[in-house]
Amino acid sequence: MRKHLMAHAYEIEDLIEFCKKYERLYIYGSLEKQECLLKLLDFCGVKIDGYADSFNAEKKLKYRNIPIELARDVIKRKNTGIILGMSDSHYGQIIPWLREKGFNDYFILSEHSKNAVLDKLSPAPVPEKFGFEVDLATHCNLNCQMCNHFSQLSPEQFLDVDSYERDIKRLGYLFGHKLAFLNMAGGEPLMHKEIIKFIEIGRRQFPEANIVITTNGLLLQQLEHSEDGNLWQALKDNRVNVFVTLYPIDLDYAVIEKLAEKYDVKIRMSAEVSSATPVFDKISQKEPLDLDGKQRIYEAVCCWYFNRCRALKNGHLYTCHVIPNIDIFNNYFNQALEVSEDDGIDIYKAKSYEEIAKFMATPVPFCRFCDVKNRVMHSPWKQSAKDLKEYIRG
Repeated sequence: MRKHLMAHAYEIEDLIEFCKKYERLYIYGSLEKQECLLKLLDFCGVKIDGYADSFNAEKKLKYRNIPIELARDVIKRKNTGIILGMSDSHYGQIIPWLREKGFNDYFILSEHSKNAVLDKLSPAPVPEKFGFEVDLATHCNLNCQMCNHFSQLSPEQFLDVDSYERDIKRLGYLFGHKLAFLNMAGGEPLMHKEIIKFIEIGRRQFPEANIVITTNGLLLQQLEHSEDGNLWQALKDNRVNVFVTLYPIDLDYAVIEKLAEKYDVKIRMSAEVSSATPVFDKISQKEPLDLDGKQRIYEAVCCWYFNRCRALKNGHLYTCHVIPNIDIFNNYFNQALEVSEDDGIDIYKAKSYEEIAKFMATPVPFCRFCDVKNRVMHSPWKQSAKDLKEYIRG
């Protein structure tokens, strides 16, 4: 499985500026990485005339067909630019050859950004590489500043079990009951009194998936002896893991760890969900929205959430969790960040896993509302003032 990456926003900007200088443009190489680069440039509105290659071999292109020409012929043409799309390991041969021929009109994209474009714009090849999250409750028992699920702004709202079961059964059918992971999140998922039913439904449809509950942990102790059942026993019986986000609050995390040990439940604790190693200081990230929707949607390749934090809601899958939750933001602040039919895929109209995976790897119109380039680690965690300033630049 590829390491999850984000392209450098300013490097993508420089690439677009380079492309504006030339009448004809080619991408050096014609394999998967270069095809994803072509897909990105299509979203950028950049016309690519073809692939330049060292050998004019017959190749079956997956994304779309454009000419594959010999690089030795391409570099003879006036007003032509070449984007080096191959891995850096080839530069020791290609760049000296270009310079020897007196050709200097090429753009070097970093290996990091090339791999990030590949990661973001490639559909997960099989369901075992695909995962998504579902919010069991949109509200929360904490009041975090700048929550990217907008939970501190949400009225009390719980996911309907029957609706969830229909959706999960449908995805189980389309995916052949294969899945990498299912993340039960929120809001605060443990606030849902029927959480055990959600766990059991998920496990029946996806027997081998990594099912995780992402929680702030506040209710974990009391749910051992709940009138609705023993959550910890359900976690053990259904092989469900727990991720506890650490906050600077009065909560005995050691007791929670002992409960996990008692029931042999895998538990991970960190202040940052995306960190590979535990982080103990919770820092709030400011993720500004562009209320006018003037951002470039191709910057989705620079977004952590895109094609990673896929979200299920009301029979639709979305490329990230912001889109299905933006109604909370809109209602609270009287805004109108539009979600169109093109921003999600209807799982009852989709005919295959491949169709869904392809959609997830495609930037959507809503991406114009996310000011990805100006996301920053903002300040130590604190409670939200529920002010619009938490969600706009400045």
